[in-house]
Amino acid sequence: MAQPVKKGEEFTLIYTHSVHRSPVVEVFAVDPRLGLVLKKTGFCDYGVGIPYSTPYDFYMGEDDFFWIDNIDEPLGSFTLRVQEIPQQRLLFDGMEINLLDRTRSGTLVRIEPVSGTRLKLWLKERGFNG
Repeated sequence: MAQPVKKGEEFTLIYTHSVHRSPVVEVFAVDPRLGLVLKKTGFCDYGVGIPYSTPYDFYMGEDDFFWIDNIDEPLGSFTLRVQEIPQQRLLFDGMEINLLDRTRSGTLVRIEPVSGTRLKLWLKERGFNG
């Protein structure tokens, strides 16, 4: 599956934290040289796996989320395992893609920019070694 994106365009990964069952938001930008760049992350509850201190800008937003901003961490790409509990969703300019609607639970999904104009979601089924 591929999703058109423009240089510098942002997209969002939203998922439910597995311990305290509240939403976590991660915002990424597409950079032709660096790939995917983590711009900021937001959460509404503190708990296991949630940062409590950071060298980046930290504030409480009007949306009642705690935000860590100006991270600008180049990741290139990332892989996640689609599961029912986190319910990973991608937001592109108001369009939401629920990854469980595209593949089954347990599937590895690699999210990476390709050709400078598309974001590729590469699905790798469990047990596939190629």
